[in-house]
Amino acid sequence: MKRQLFALAVLSLMLAGCSEKVETRDFRNPACVLVTVGDDQLTRQDLNEYLDLATDMRQLMTPGMSKQDGLLMKRQLISVGINGWIEQRLLKHEADRRKIRVSDAECNAAMADFSRMMTSNKAIAARFTSARVDKLREQFRTELLSAKVKKAFVGDVGEVTEEEIARRYQEIDNYNRVAQATNDFVYATATNVWNQLCGGANFVEMVKKYSQSYDLDDGIWGTFGYNDLKKQGDDLANAVAALKVGDFTAPTEGDGGLMILTLLEMSEAADGGVNKVANAPVVSRNNLYKLRRIYFKLPVLFQIPEKDHLVKVLKEIRENERLKAAMDKLRKSESITMPAHPEIVRVLTEDILPSMPSRMMPGGKKSLKKPVLPQ
Repeated sequence: MKRQLFALAVLSLMLAGCSEKVETRDFRNPACVLVTVGDDQLTRQDLNEYLDLATDMRQLMTPGMSKQDGLLMKRQLISVGINGWIEQRLLKHEADRRKIRVSDAECNAAMADFSRMMTSNKAIAARFTSARVDKLREQFRTELLSAKVKKAFVGDVGEVTEEEIARRYQEIDNYNRVAQATNDFVYATATNVWNQLCGGANFVEMVKKYSQSYDLDDGIWGTFGYNDLKKQGDDLANAVAALKVGDFTAPTEGDGGLMILTLLEMSEAADGGVNKVANAPVVSRNNLYKLRRIYFKLPVLFQIPEKDHLVKVLKEIRENERLKAAMDKLRKSESITMPAHPEIVRVLTEDILPSMPSRMMPGGKKSLKKPVLPQ
C-alpha cells in the first residue's frame, strides 16, 4: 500500500517540468494554460501526459485493470493532478530558496520499485520510452525534494502529554458509542425497508426515499462478474448468485455499507455472445449480474489503539497542522491563477468519458438521521 501511495504521489509530479506557453481559454487546446504558479504554467498537454502516465503506472501495480477502469481513474485524477501540480511547484520554489537538493543516489533508490515493476509487466513496460522514464526519474527527484521541504517545515513537534493521550482515548470512546448506535439504527432501517419490499413496495421508490449512494437516480449499481462481487465479500456474492431476475437480497454488507440488491438481468458470456437466463443462475466466473441497489452508509468503528501507536498518531496530527499552516503561507506568498476551475474539470471530464455520469458527483441523496448520544 505504501508503495502504491508513493507511486501515485509521484505521478502528480509529472506536471512539474512545464515550459512557458501562451495562455488561451480553449480548454481543449493542448497549449491552453490551465494554472499558473508564479512564472510556471500548466497546460492541457501537461495534464494529458500526467493522466496517461498515471494510468500506465496503475496498470503496472494492478494487473488486469480494464480499459474502462483506466478511463474512470483518469477522470477522478483531474482535480488531483491540478492540485498536486500547484503544491509541488510551491514546494519546489521553497526548496530553491532553502538550497535543498536531492542526490542521484537518492533518486536511483526511489526508482528501484518502479524498475522491478517494469520487469514484471512487459506489455505496460513497453509504453515507457526512455524519454518517459527520464522524465519520471526527475519527478521522483521532485517528490523527494518536496518531502525534504515538508520535513523542514515540520521540525520537532515535541512530546505528547498524558493528558493529550487520555483526551484522545475519550474522544475515540465517544465516537464509537455514537457509531455503534448509528450502525444499529441503520440495520433497523434497512430491515424495515426490506420488510416493505417483501410486502410489495416498489424497489425504485425505496431507492429514491432511502438510498444514500451516488448511483444514478434509479439506483443502478452496475454490471459485475461473480468474481468482482466476491471482492465485496462471499456473503454478498453468494446472495446475488442465488437470485432470480426480479428477486432481491436481504440487507447485506458490501461497498463500505449495507445494501439491498435486486437482480435486473443475469447473462453468461459464451463464444463471444450473451445468453439471457431468466432462472436461477449457475455460478460461473463468466456470469454477469446487472444490479440495482438501495445503499445505506455504515460508520466505521475505530479500534482502540495501543498507547505507542496513539502517541505516533498524535505526533502526525501535529505535523500535519504545522505543514498545513506552512503551505497556506506559501500559497499567500505566490501568485496562483486558475481560471474557471469548475469549467476545466467539466470539459476534461467530458473528453475522457462523455457518456458516463460520475458516481462521485454529489447528488440529492437522502441522509438518515443519526443518533446523538450524551457525552
